[in-house]
Amino acid sequence: MSQYVGNHDPCPHCGMLYKDFRSGTSYAEVWLSMSDNSPDSRDWKYKKRNTVMGRWFQIKQELWKKHIEECGTQKQWDEKGYPPEWDEVDDEGFSEELL
Repeated sequence: MSQYVGNHDPCPHCGMLYKDFRSGTSYAEVWLSMSDNSPDSRDWKYKKRNTVMGRWFQIKQELWKKHIEECGTQKQWDEKGYPPEWDEVDDEGFSEELL
């Protein structure tokens, strides 16, 4: 069981709980991502279970932040019917002739 206290934090846009959010990676994939290609064993990282779990937690935290940002953008898109970036477009000099 996780000791992380933010497991019940919801996404402010869609309401998904952090505990239900999945990183899409497995333990083996995280372990492999930490592999060392150096021929010198002094450069190798020691990968105990807690080291891999810590890296996996870091990955999930990064993806959760990205989810919240993208979910907010999608919500704005759904509400307006167009991308939020279009609000920043300057229509000065727009010509109807181009249509």
